[in-house]
Amino acid sequence: MVKTVRMMSASGMLWAAVSTFSMASTATFAASPNQAPPLAPGMGRVWFLQDLVPGSSFYAPMIYSNDAKVAISPEGSAFFRDYPPGTYVFSVENCVPNPQTSQQLTIASGQQFALQVQTDDDVAFDCIVYYLTQVQPRNVPMAFAPLRFLRGH
Repeated sequence: MVKTVRMMSASGMLWAAVSTFSMASTATFAASPNQAPPLAPGMGRVWFLQDLVPGSSFYAPMIYSNDAKVAISPEGSAFFRDYPPGTYVFSVENCVPNPQTSQQLTIASGQQFALQVQTDDDVAFDCIVYYLTQVQPRNVPMAFAPLRFLRGH
């Protein structure tokens, strides 16, 4: 009987190691803009960040660019999309319409921006209000550090 328990424990440890390895292969912690491939000539890049705030939200909102879906923004993650030069309005899905939840960016070739998905803590509604804020360049390393970089998101 003891031998069976040890085999199950070894099997359990193997499963934990495999699970950890598979999670590590899909996401890399301590995200950095340097993890992304170089920008293609004539393109600009927008990063989308969302902090992990345990217990605050169990829903990953959709991000939009000029009303077209970009991707969902899971908590604790960073990902990017490349855009040709132009003016874009980025917004995030909300349960109530609110024009202050969007950001307009004029993207030039070679430029990079970081937009952070945040939540309104003082909501009087039965829903969470999301909004986007632009991360200042000096704050980019701090904003990325606790996040995981989603490859191919």
